Amino acid sequence: MSELDSKHGKTMIWALIPAAGASSRLRGDLPKQYRLIDGQPVLLHTLKRLARHPRIQGFTVCLAADDPCWASMPAADLGKPVNTCEGGASRAASLLQGLIAMHQASEDHGYVLVHDAVRPCFTLASIDDLIAAGCQDEHGAICALPVTDSLKQVDEVNADRVLCSVNRKQLWIAQTPQLYRASVLQQALQQALQKKPDLYDEAEAMEMAGYHPHLVHGSPANFKLTFEDDLKIARRLLETSA
Repeated sequence: MSELDSKHGKTMIWALIPAAGASSRLRGDLPKQYRLIDGQPVLLHTLKRLARHPRIQGFTVCLAADDPCWASMPAADLGKPVNTCEGGASRAASLLQGLIAMHQASEDHGYVLVHDAVRPCFTLASIDDLIAAGCQDEHGAICALPVTDSLKQVDEVNADRVLCSVNRKQLWIAQTPQLYRASVLQQALQQALQKKPDLYDEAEAMEMAGYHPHLVHGSPANFKLTFEDDLKIARRLLETSA
């Protein structure tokens, strides 16, 4: 346990960032985690904001084997340890590789906070809420938003035709960050990937292992950068948010 743990009696968190994606929907010469907002890569914006939270002790970033940009990232400026590992063929596989690397380096500290590299607009208050819920619940916790729009299911053959409407009352949109015990998440991912390599997210792996993560109300601003216009929206949000 670190000095800060002993002094304040609070569990420190290690952050795990999957950043090995190829960005098929956000076109450009670089993966979207390295696209620039105000002269800095999206990934750096995300790491800098996470580093401001006092309970986050350090980072493990999962990178593609042929990552073109990490070597030029000023990771030392974060003021907290930043380690890297080679990711896998999928997001879930990358997370598993990251958890294994963390365990080997004795850096899991009990809990791991998983956050998408391309969600730079979260609030520190949302991490407070997530940690408060996740550290008291063996099932873990995820940030999420209730679905507010009408949902339509399309015809399997004619994808541009509405087949029926879907009841949204019990549906939520999953976000990150998500918080789990590192050892539990590692075991859940190992088991789930054997059955379903294309997992939606780490929460699905936990669900397949019999867990039911706690829902923490997230924010619409905490969206995942996917399309070109998202960079402009993120720039405005980063300029105006704390």
